[in-house]
Parts: sequence; C-alpha cells; structure tokens
Amino acid sequence: MQRKEAICTASYRIYYEDTDAGGIVYHANYLRYMERVRSDWLRQLGFDQSHLLLKGVQFVVHSIGLQYLKPARLDDCILVTLNRPKLNACSMEFQQGIFLAQEPIVVASVKIVCTSATTQRVMKMPDEVRQSLVSWQRKADNKRSSVHS
Repeated sequence: MQRKEAICTASYRIYYEDTDAGGIVYHANYLRYMERVRSDWLRQLGFDQSHLLLKGVQFVVHSIGLQYLKPARLDDCILVTLNRPKLNACSMEFQQGIFLAQEPIVVASVKIVCTSATTQRVMKMPDEVRQSLVSWQRKADNKRSSVHS
C-alpha cells in the first residue's frame, strides 16, 4: 500500500469516542474512516449518496479484507487513503490504507457493488456514473503518462 498512489485522502484525529477501554481505536471504527473517504471521493466526482439514493441507486460493501498492522491511539492523527478502483459493470474494487506518521497501520481490499435502492439487487452502474468514472480514469491515465514521458 503506497500513500503516493492515493486518489483521495482524509486526516482524522482520534478521540475518546473512537477508542476502546484500552485506549486504542476500536477495530470497527477503521471501517467508518474508510467509508468516509470513499463517499468523499464519489462526492468529488459529483455523486453524493443522497443524490444517488433519490435516483434509486446505492453502493454497498460486498466484501472487505483487512489487515490490522498496528493500533492507533487516543490523540493520534491518522491519514486514510483510497487508491484507484478497478471498475466492472456492477462493481468497483479498491485498495485502502490508514497511516500513522507515514507508516501503514491498516490495509484493506474493498469490493463495492451497485444495487437498486428498492430491491437491493445488484445492478449495472447507471451510465452517468460509469461514464464519469471512466472519464476520470482516462484523465488520471493521461496525467500519469505525461509525468513518465
């Protein structure tokens, strides 16, 4: 997991509410931080969750693989990253990381699927969303190739 490959990041301070009785971040809270970054990335592309729900579309977690490498503690400041997704017709797969002082403390593989908000069945991403994601990836590829030229 490389921070420099991140397409979206956010920093969070760890508060009492984030920790367990031992003063370390409760394991499920790392999932919340990663969800926020994915939602922020979609919002940057012009698709907030409430807008998508009104259109009958929602993105839900299909599967997550996590490795907890080191705990974060009260008052730590963590950086949560989202790497470029692998796009499919109905899903996106991401690599995400949580860093403390440049060091990865949590790494994750996350698969998100597009579902109907009414039936909760998997569906193809709406054209508007898919076209925006493909366009965004082309721009990212062009920037990357111009840097390496």
